[in-house]
Amino acid sequence: MDDKLDVKTAIKDTLPTVFGYIGIGLAFGIISSSVGISPFFVGTMSLFMQEELNLLQWVCSQAVLLYFQSF
Repeated sequence: MDDKLDVKTAIKDTLPTVFGYIGIGLAFGIISSSVGISPFFVGTMSLFMQEELNLLQWVCSQAVLLYFQSF
């Protein structure tokens, strides 16, 4: 990892994570197609799960902030 803050360094540093997610996505796609789940449903489910996780993360962070502001 570099200490430089530019696009080339960011891409280079995040590529291992991207390839990990691609592998997980391919495995999930293969399994879901083998049991008969449509690609549209898989994409929709993935989108909604990501949005729910973002909302949960925001709610939890607000709860922690409120808790520590009382001190």
